[in-house]
Amino acid sequence: MCAVAVLIVAARHPSLKPLAQILLWLVVISALVSAAQYFRRFWSHVDDSIKKRRRLRMLEARKKSEDAVPL
Repeated sequence: MCAVAVLIVAARHPSLKPLAQILLWLVVISALVSAAQYFRRFWSHVDDSIKKRRRLRMLEARKKSEDAVPL
């Protein structure tokens, strides 16, 4: 919000334009860092789900092979 406010004020006071640009870049950088954190957390959740599913399938396959009656 501060970046937008400084940007609006910079329209009338050109000396504030560099400050407004710096603040906008800080907003962009913080948004990218936040997006990376969300993606990493999401990906680890997806990875855990995949590992659990594979483990369950492996256990079910092992149980089926143990339950099979030899001929």
